Order: sequence, then C-alpha cells, then structure tokens
Amino acid sequence: MEILTYPNEALRNKAEAIDMEDSEFMKYIHCVATDMQLTMLGSNGIGLASTQVGIPYRIFAFDSNIFEKVIVLANPKITFSDGEVVEEEACLSIPGYSARVKRSLLVQVEWDDISTGNHRDDWFSGRDARVIQHELDHLDGILYIDHLGPLKRRMFEKRYAKLQKQGRIPKY
Repeated sequence: MEILTYPNEALRNKAEAIDMEDSEFMKYIHCVATDMQLTMLGSNGIGLASTQVGIPYRIFAFDSNIFEKVIVLANPKITFSDGEVVEEEACLSIPGYSARVKRSLLVQVEWDDISTGNHRDDWFSGRDARVIQHELDHLDGILYIDHLGPLKRRMFEKRYAKLQKQGRIPKY
C-alpha cells in the first residue's frame, strides 16, 4: 500500500465506523488489515492507521509491546486516560521529522477484534498507549504536528519545506 505523506489532504479525513456484522464487508476489512500490517512492517513502522493509506474506515495496526505481536484495532475508542508524558514521536506520513509530544501515560480502549469478532476493553500503558493515541488521532484527521505549539509548528513547516525542496520528501 502507498503511505500518504503530509501535506496530502486525505490525511485530514475522518474515518467511518466499521460494521462488524456485515460479513462481506468484513472480508474486505481482513484484506485491508493484512495489507496494512505488511505495509507497516515493510516501512519499519510501529503503527499505521487506515487513513494513512487512503482507507476511510476506523482501523489501525500496531506492534504491541503488551500483546507481543502486531494487533489490529477496529472502531477503537479511548474511554479513560491518565497521567502525562512528553516523548519523541515520528510518523510514516511525515518522513524526516520528529518532535516531542505530550500524551497520556495510561489509556483504556474499547475496540473490536476483527479476527474474533469480539468487542474488547483493554488497558494500555507506555509506548502502546502513545501509539494508540497517535493512530486514533489519524482516524480523526489529526496529525501529531497539530499538537505542537506555534513556534515549533513554524519550525516544522520551514524544515519540511526545505526537505521537499531538496527532493527528499514528495510534494503534493
């Protein structure tokens, strides 16, 4: 799958819920999930949201430390969060740049497991919590650079424009 890069407007689209009861549609979602996992791993990523590959449904894959494997969350929703931590983040859709972003340290997430069809409710902390928040933002059309203050955002825009001018990042 092609990973869309900033400033592609499709990254600002909000994803739609997945109908877990539609068996024909779920066959498509299973294929999408497999392709997303392969794309994420082939790009050395730890998370990939559907909107990053132009798919408008609420699903993302990530390499979970807690589950010790790549898992796919459909229709994820944070129901509780606690604590704060500021750490470095990067994104497959914003190559060549990283920044420190404040996120919750602990999150409770309701989600649908496409492999079993079960609705789940799990707690995630540390890196898993950060990745989940990052990928959920993607599903809502939000990029991690949107969490930067005005000065850091201007610095990002200048650096990113320079990388594009050098041909190191595609222009849209």
